[in-house]
Amino acid sequence: MPLYVYVCRTCGSSTEHLRTFAERLEPATCPECSSEASFALSLSAPSFVGAATAESCGQLPGGGCCGGGACGLN
Repeated sequence: MPLYVYVCRTCGSSTEHLRTFAERLEPATCPECSSEASFALSLSAPSFVGAATAESCGQLPGGGCCGGGACGLN
C-alpha cells in the first residue's frame, strides 16, 4: 500500500498515511491540531536493495540468477 503525505490547512504540519490509491485524495486528520489535512505527495517508489554482482547472483534461494537467468552473471 502506498505511503501518502498530507499537509494541514490550518497549522501547516505534515503527516504520513498508508492508504489505497482510491483513498489517497480523501482528507486526513492533522495529528497536531485535529484540522483537515490535504493530500500533498506520494512516497511510493520502487526500492532497490543492493546491486547484483557475480558473487551475489548465485546466492539467491534455489541458486537462481537475480535477473531470472537473463543477467548473464552466472
